[in-house]
Amino acid sequence: MLADGVFQVIEIEKAEAYVKSSLNIIEYPPEPYEKIVVIATISEGVSRARISRHRWAEIMPMWNMSKKGFEELYNRLPGPKPSFDYVWRWSGGNPDVLRRLYLSKWSPDVVILRIIETRSSENS
Repeated sequence: MLADGVFQVIEIEKAEAYVKSSLNIIEYPPEPYEKIVVIATISEGVSRARISRHRWAEIMPMWNMSKKGFEELYNRLPGPKPSFDYVWRWSGGNPDVLRRLYLSKWSPDVVILRIIETRSSENS
């Protein structure tokens, strides 16, 4: 099941219920299925903040560049850097993750800690 941009047409209060009902389809399918995948795309607005506060939601950035375009961007970064393959594996082509890695002196651990801190402060 793929839902793209539905939160632009439904009320924000219904966004959480929509995502939770999608989760219920996975946990309690109406028919026997071998595999069920649900993907709901959201923008970085209020809907993201409302949904990400729940443990059942897994929020991840999905805006990625082609490998060639990402490599061009990577090559423009000044200073010493890890191998392109290392950065590609950590970022998946996401330019925001590339930025975060660069600003953290290429430490994925620092990037992860900052994400956790940001999410913790958003949910408190």
